[in-house]
Amino acid sequence: MKLTVEDVVAEFNRPVLVNEHGCWLWMGATDNYGYARYGGNLLVYGYLCRKVGKISPIGTDYLHQCSNHNCINPDHFLVGTNKENMNDDNRKAMGPKGRLTDVQINELALMLEEGIYTKTEIAHKFGVSKPWITKFLKGGFKYAKAI
Repeated sequence: MKLTVEDVVAEFNRPVLVNEHGCWLWMGATDNYGYARYGGNLLVYGYLCRKVGKISPIGTDYLHQCSNHNCINPDHFLVGTNKENMNDDNRKAMGPKGRLTDVQINELALMLEEGIYTKTEIAHKFGVSKPWITKFLKGGFKYAKAI
């Protein structure tokens, strides 16, 4: 089964934005890590992956290929082991630096300094999660070389 953004919006009655990376950005509730939740405990990306036939057998996880915690696009997930997920996170330095240019990082930092944009607005503009913005502000990332 192939899902569209419109299918997801209709099923959950929540807005979903699509960014330039093809991420489907969930505009509903998220958990403390920025992952999309519905009804308090349904992890939206897992539900959607199962709905399109991506089953995560015992001992495996869904691996977020885009590193955007609030992305729910099932095409952005693979099934793999927890070790593969950790290796992937380490390779990407747990943030979007691997796919944002230095110019974009500087723009993001300037927007934060200006104080007129919310963390949520900035996160949506750059396709990252709100918790990523908070961690960025605290200097909590080791960055990989920019592209």
